[in-house]
Amino acid sequence: MAPSYSRNTKNSKKTAPISAEEKHKILEEEFAKSPYRGQRNLELCAMFNMTRRRLDAWFYNRRINAGIATGTPGLSHSTEVLKILENAFKTHQYVTRELTKELTEKAGLNEKQIWFWYRKRRAKAEAAHKTGAELPFQMKLLEIAYAEDPGFTKETLNRLKEEGGLESKDISAYFSAQNERAKFSKHKDAEKNEQEYLAQKKIKDREKFERHSESAVKLFKETFSKFQFPNDSLIAELIEKTQIEGVKIRRWFTRARETAMKAYKNNGTPLPLGMKERQKEMETIGNATKRIRTSAGADADLSTTSSRSKKDKKSKQTEQREPNEEPRSPSIENNQPHCSTSDPSAESNLNSHCNKGARDAKLRKRHRALPESSILSEPAVRVMASVEEVKQEPIDGSLQDPGNRGDRDWRSWTHSQVMEWMDQIIPRSAQTSFREEQIEGSSMADFLNQTIGGLCRIRARNPRLTTEHFKALGEQMKLLEPNFRNVAL
Repeated sequence: MAPSYSRNTKNSKKTAPISAEEKHKILEEEFAKSPYRGQRNLELCAMFNMTRRRLDAWFYNRRINAGIATGTPGLSHSTEVLKILENAFKTHQYVTRELTKELTEKAGLNEKQIWFWYRKRRAKAEAAHKTGAELPFQMKLLEIAYAEDPGFTKETLNRLKEEGGLESKDISAYFSAQNERAKFSKHKDAEKNEQEYLAQKKIKDREKFERHSESAVKLFKETFSKFQFPNDSLIAELIEKTQIEGVKIRRWFTRARETAMKAYKNNGTPLPLGMKERQKEMETIGNATKRIRTSAGADADLSTTSSRSKKDKKSKQTEQREPNEEPRSPSIENNQPHCSTSDPSAESNLNSHCNKGARDAKLRKRHRALPESSILSEPAVRVMASVEEVKQEPIDGSLQDPGNRGDRDWRSWTHSQVMEWMDQIIPRSAQTSFREEQIEGSSMADFLNQTIGGLCRIRARNPRLTTEHFKALGEQMKLLEPNFRNVAL
């Protein structure tokens, strides 16, 4: 039969129970050493066969009866414990293993409590150092070593161990913490600079949309009712009166025009006089552009059809021609006189006649219809719009009438009439260079585009062609095309 054991076999090995008087005497002695529980309290629990909760309650009540602060252990210590810790901190700002054991016996604190107290005490010393107080020895030694070389080397480690009596873990922890602080400070400075930049940008953006004074706005409105597109002199006058930057004044007028145009489109509010004239001018140019492109497309279709029929007819004639038949001269085929003759006296007349026919052919080629792929440039559209839409008597009365047709309004002339007028006013020397450069285009769009550039070059080569020749054309062009201002004036 197996032997039977009692349930508390281990308790039989314990010492005899301690009486209440002895227990009270031992607790009082421990309380005199340290009013807060520490590593020794665990031994007392085992000695008295008490739970830790009951032992903590006894120490708590005893501190109340003694009038000692009842804060959390490790955060608020007694005067004696603080005195012990402060004396140890003066010589060693970083605890070692031997110092931890010594403080545990003297102050009755565990390792964790001692370590936390030292960390907070070093933080207080650093805060005092920022206000001008001197650091303790070990902390000052670490600060000097980090300032000399932020890198953590073996030589630095050995030197700090010998001079300051520091442990490797404390030295490495200090250097790592300082490097992290440096990174954080750089990041913090960058954030601060970014915040300052955003604040300045917000101020500048607010200045862009700042409201002007009532007197300035009143003056702007009065000026806008008369002049919707102020020139430089008017802007300078407003700057002098209001002391506001010109950019802001121009921005105000731009917004006022946008508001007026929006009210005109949405509610039908009538536009101011200047904007109304500008609107009519743009509509005129748009309508002329549509008509020109429509007519150009129709003429291109007709010219394409006629050219195809001519090619078909020519191919049929070639097929029907006999093999022994000599090909006819292209001049006879095109109804042009043949220029070969045996009479030397008549040869010069025939040559001049042929040259005239070639020149007429070039002129006809110049006035061909627009092909489908041609697109009028903006200056050419404006030239044609001004010729077709604007009806006004010419300013220059000395302008000759091409062809003596009795038409004094040059803006109603056709393009061939304009070319005849150019033949009258442009000298032959300049006209020759102009024709060599400009008549290469085979469409009306090319002709008009090149005419504008040609006029500019003629004006540059011949300073004698001044307002007398270009006033009539330039008076209208300077309103529609900025590139003609230098030509016309």
